[in-house]
Amino acid sequence: MKNKIYYPALFLVLLTVLLLAASGRAAAQESKAEALGQQDGVQVTAKEEKYSDDYLEVNLKIPVIAGMADTGLQSRLNTLFESSAAERKKAITEQAREYVEEAARGDFPLWTFQLYSDYRVTCNRNGLLSITCEFYEYTGGAHGMTFRNSYNIDLSTGRQLALKDLFKEDTDYKEIINREIERQIAADPDKFFTGEEWGFKTISDNQAFYLEDAGTAEDGVSPAGNVPGLVVYFDLYEIAPYAAGFPEFKIPWNLFGDTVQAFAPSGLSAGTAFGVKVNGRPVVFDVPPRLENGYYMVPLRAVLEAMGAKVSWYGDTGTAVACLPGATLTVTKGSEYARINGQVFPMPLAARIEGDRLIVPLEIILQAPGVQPEWDSATQTLTLFFKGVDGYPDLILDLQRDIQNELERMDRDLSIAAGELGRTGLDGEETRRILTELAARYPYVVDACTVDKNGIMVAVEPAAYHKFSGSDISGQEQVKRLWETGRPVISSVFMSVEGFPALDLEWPVFPASNQDSYQSLEGRVFNRQDELIGSVSLLIKQELLFASFAVPELQGQQPEMMVMQKDGYIVYDSDTSQIGRNVFTDPFYQDFTGLSDLTRRTVAERAGVGTYTPPDQPLQKQVLKRSVWTTVGLHGTEWRLIINYAVDDASHVQ
Repeated sequence: MKNKIYYPALFLVLLTVLLLAASGRAAAQESKAEALGQQDGVQVTAKEEKYSDDYLEVNLKIPVIAGMADTGLQSRLNTLFESSAAERKKAITEQAREYVEEAARGDFPLWTFQLYSDYRVTCNRNGLLSITCEFYEYTGGAHGMTFRNSYNIDLSTGRQLALKDLFKEDTDYKEIINREIERQIAADPDKFFTGEEWGFKTISDNQAFYLEDAGTAEDGVSPAGNVPGLVVYFDLYEIAPYAAGFPEFKIPWNLFGDTVQAFAPSGLSAGTAFGVKVNGRPVVFDVPPRLENGYYMVPLRAVLEAMGAKVSWYGDTGTAVACLPGATLTVTKGSEYARINGQVFPMPLAARIEGDRLIVPLEIILQAPGVQPEWDSATQTLTLFFKGVDGYPDLILDLQRDIQNELERMDRDLSIAAGELGRTGLDGEETRRILTELAARYPYVVDACTVDKNGIMVAVEPAAYHKFSGSDISGQEQVKRLWETGRPVISSVFMSVEGFPALDLEWPVFPASNQDSYQSLEGRVFNRQDELIGSVSLLIKQELLFASFAVPELQGQQPEMMVMQKDGYIVYDSDTSQIGRNVFTDPFYQDFTGLSDLTRRTVAERAGVGTYTPPDQPLQKQVLKRSVWTTVGLHGTEWRLIINYAVDDASHVQ
């Protein structure tokens, strides 16, 4: 091969300079980093992988965690680090191979592709671990690129923390951090891009950051006492030239006052019991909560009923369903997964029965909207703060439970069918039997069908809908979303190819060699179309689905029931003339006093109570309508379930 060029020395220098500039740390701090890797009983060591050939140099240092009480979580974290490195190694190996082949055909000069990685442990104490991994890739050109990922882990729950998780609910943390970043940029503006197009504007919802083990208030220890220093950073070229590296901004905790979140304390040993309060009131247990493998395990019913939830137990399946305003939590004994409003959440430990009580990790309860924890180490008491909704009738919680149960029952059946179709394929006699039985099970399902990788409907049942086989639905939003994520989806109301407005519930179909259980499948992100062979769909007439639920009498009258999308579209209404209208845009609603503001609240909040006044009423007797709403949904799509009924006077306004 001709004209072979080597750049290893130059780019080793560039990598070294870039890493030092990005981290802002000198060699003298290596001993501190080494010590951080061995605190709190958790050790982080390096797994090294180094090799080279004529066209590729690889030198990787991959973090390996040891010493965690939860070995399952430890294994998952190590797999995460290992797979990230493996994906980058695979990608650059293929790039190098393709370039060598192309150069041979075109007689191009060759250079050595390079992949280097390293990591830093910036925090390892009080149950918090922060690891930043950096990958340097050179594939040609003036210089390579460095990519950074930070993993901020609450070791008591295994949760990867987002920036918002560091603060109590309703804290305007973005505005506070934005102001501090602007102040620091103003002190040295020449280092950064300027102007509307390139200059700093705001941090994002998924803003990159890491926690820094700091020992003094000046260094940034939070008011909560156990959250280390906070460093927000940006990618190369994001707000500054390449030479600036990764722009970093240390954010002082005193800017946030008492809004910094407290995290699980260190020091409790396995099996240690602790007290629980809800809004300051002690919760009484017949089976005490305790720490297990680093996780708070609590009896589900006692805690949630103290929060005002309605808890139902289904002994045939060992499932508890707990309804709070705006949230339905479903947990089954023996499972490591729970559902909130139809969306699957992994739990660090499986739910189990102990003393006739369902015991669950506290982490899943903390997923409910509006729950905030606070730990008192002096009394060994965990206090949960939860703001309920005043004037909230129990009957809407019953209705919420029944509708959510039905949605999840249908979803489970479809997931089982997806598993069977991975074995039978997307067409054939056995496939059509599965689809026929599935469609017949639910009176509100119009048809069941399989969809291939090109978005073409393959097998459609029952027979009345065979004519739609071959229809192209690849442009439908929910079909695109399924192929982008590899996860089950449910649509908003759309115009189906069958000719009427409908909802579409779809599950991905994977080959039989790549099957996961119903719950664990949703916990995975595939993003790899070559693994998907298609999907299976249920087309639902939404008005028939929701009309099948009866609304009990309230205050001696029959309330109206409405189901609304978050864009204001009415999916269902007891008054069928309202179905398909949009509360925000339809002129029909413009004379309803207070309805526009109430609808905006309904969209913004998962549960609440409010009032509005219908038009064309005599002045002598103005009738108020009260709205009580909650949330139901599946796979991240949510609907507001609303009950409207008349009240006599303004004393009922909430």
